[in-house]
Amino acid sequence: MATLLCLWMLLVLSVLRTSSTPLPAEPFQLTILHINDIHCRFEEANKFGGACTTQDSADGKCFGGYARLVHQVRQIRNQRPNTIFLSAGDFFQGTIWYTIHKWKAVSRFGNLLNLTAMSLGNHEFDDGIDGLLPFVEAANHPVIAANIDTSGEPRLDGKIAKSKVIEINGRRIGIIGYLTRETMFISSPEGVQILDEVEGVRQEAERLKKDGVNILIAVGHAGFPKDIEIAQQVPDIDVVVGGHTNTFLWNGPAPSTEEPQGPYPTLVAQPSGRNVPVVQAFAFGKYLGNLTVTFNDDGEVIATDGLPILMDKTVPRDAHVVQQLIPYRQEVDALSEQQVGKTLVFLDGTRNSCRIFECNLGNFIADAYVHLFTKFAGPGQWSKVGIALVNSGAIRSSIDERARNGSITYGNLLSVAPFPNTVDVIKINGDTLKKVLEFSVQDYDRFASDPLGGFLQVSGINVVYDVSRPRGDRVVELLARCNNCRMPAYHPVEPEAVYEVAVSSYLAGGGDGYAILKGNIIEHTLTGMLDADTIISYMGRMTPITAGLERRIVFVNNTLTSPCNQMLEEGSSTSGVATSVPTVSMTITPPIKAGPA
Repeated sequence: MATLLCLWMLLVLSVLRTSSTPLPAEPFQLTILHINDIHCRFEEANKFGGACTTQDSADGKCFGGYARLVHQVRQIRNQRPNTIFLSAGDFFQGTIWYTIHKWKAVSRFGNLLNLTAMSLGNHEFDDGIDGLLPFVEAANHPVIAANIDTSGEPRLDGKIAKSKVIEINGRRIGIIGYLTRETMFISSPEGVQILDEVEGVRQEAERLKKDGVNILIAVGHAGFPKDIEIAQQVPDIDVVVGGHTNTFLWNGPAPSTEEPQGPYPTLVAQPSGRNVPVVQAFAFGKYLGNLTVTFNDDGEVIATDGLPILMDKTVPRDAHVVQQLIPYRQEVDALSEQQVGKTLVFLDGTRNSCRIFECNLGNFIADAYVHLFTKFAGPGQWSKVGIALVNSGAIRSSIDERARNGSITYGNLLSVAPFPNTVDVIKINGDTLKKVLEFSVQDYDRFASDPLGGFLQVSGINVVYDVSRPRGDRVVELLARCNNCRMPAYHPVEPEAVYEVAVSSYLAGGGDGYAILKGNIIEHTLTGMLDADTIISYMGRMTPITAGLERRIVFVNNTLTSPCNQMLEEGSSTSGVATSVPTVSMTITPPIKAGPA
């Protein structure tokens, strides 16, 4: 009996010892689906993010759209229950849909996405608090930003949280929002103050960590360099999901036209040795970010896997969403026929004009870029910038003054500028400016049947080229217009002087081969203002339009007739218009001295 009792006691002790020693926890896998910078691409768009034509759609050449997003996210959630869906902001602005429907369409279709959380983007403030507040109130998901102070804007009191904590399979996950400080001067936040992004995320991460939340994800809209900074400098953060710079990350050969700017995910080392994955998903809903992260019991990342999903024709569209879009689209189609301006002259945007010579439509667009920044002029300035550069490849068609009696419709304008580029400000020195203009004529071929789109149209620049000279030495004279002056005047470009220049986001990013520009930018300010909207605004001020040729770009030793000066249609008159670019020996008049600032 004593023996049996001893055996029973040993068995009990063994069980107690086993139960008091916890078994190693199973690794926890979390799938993070993410989007950023959708910019009102409710319907599918072409490969550049522009309007998808009926023919392109039929040919399967269009991407994205909310109907595809809804289908794909639902499918992944059904397959992987541990899934969250995040947006890094900028649902607002970007297409005619927003011009008409404002926050209402964004809210209506955004709620169909069933987001876990979204951060604010700078464009969410474009219509002030009156445009943001009803969207936030109607959202079926939290809108978060840890680095904003709404005390000066009581209408937002309690509407925007710093973070959102969710629980999946017993694991608490903290999602922390952040927003670029640039919003203060590129949008209309009114009484909202936007604080340092890194510090805002750090403070909220520390608070959540103390509350026992050991998986922390930052989702925000401040640009890839700032995403990297947050990953490096916030010790408690585990994953960063970003937006604002439309950064495309990929592993291996790219599936479409975008050039990868880094691996997906990009692993950022902290001083402690921890690696933090950072992701973005380009823009416009063309890709759905798709990252699976494995965490240990302490909430540390032990593995990552995944790749963005190209939302092409292979992804079905949700039929319910397609039907919901129809009444909204009817109003969009009607606006496309509305007049946005009137021209008294032919606005020449043909390839054989704008890609070889100065063209009047190029002049008009470049002038629109400069005019945009007159409202941001500082003390002693008439504009924040006095110079603009426009790659001629961005000019896709002409506007005929004889059609519709010179009326310019919204649809006409979008055929001229269909790309969703923004108008940005860059700082470069005079040496870089000269090299950029040298690159403009590096491969100049006046007889090319399909001339390159890198030839630059200009505003605030007078440049003389001699393309008979060697590459890199073809700029004979170069003058730039001052902006820190009471009277705009042209002065010789000085190599060490710093110039603020308005350019498209495409050009600033090295588009059309302009690595010489991208690699030498001293400072880059993102405004978020679409070039199409910029042109429309300028058209409204300048109507009726009488843009002409102003010898901003002059070629010496070049006798080729400029198509920009010829009306090819039979019976057109060229009376009073020079029909060739003459061979000249240039003497530049010394610039007029501007008055004191």
